[in-house]
Amino acid sequence: MVVESLFSNKMIENSSEGSYDKIILSDGQVYSVAEWEIANKLRLNSFTMPKDARLYTLGDLKSQSGSGSSISIDGVIFNTPSGSWKTNQEGIDKLQLANRIEIVQ
Repeated sequence: MVVESLFSNKMIENSSEGSYDKIILSDGQVYSVAEWEIANKLRLNSFTMPKDARLYTLGDLKSQSGSGSSISIDGVIFNTPSGSWKTNQEGIDKLQLANRIEIVQ
């Protein structure tokens, strides 16, 4: 019987044109890959990747369909006049609890 892994490790060198542009360290510190490389004077690759660190990228929570709605994050109301959010307030709250939301300008 052959068993294949459900997930595979991201290959830093082969990530599609740097699509994974953020790194979170095991202690919770978050850097852009460029910031990490400058601070550590190293090019991030499979050999220099810190143990238990994870690469990730940000995605948009706004959907193109819908007629506008609002959500609350840390007491701040975010409105979208067109489209809607990809999840409801309950989903946003769960994402917040899991530290999966970063507010960017």
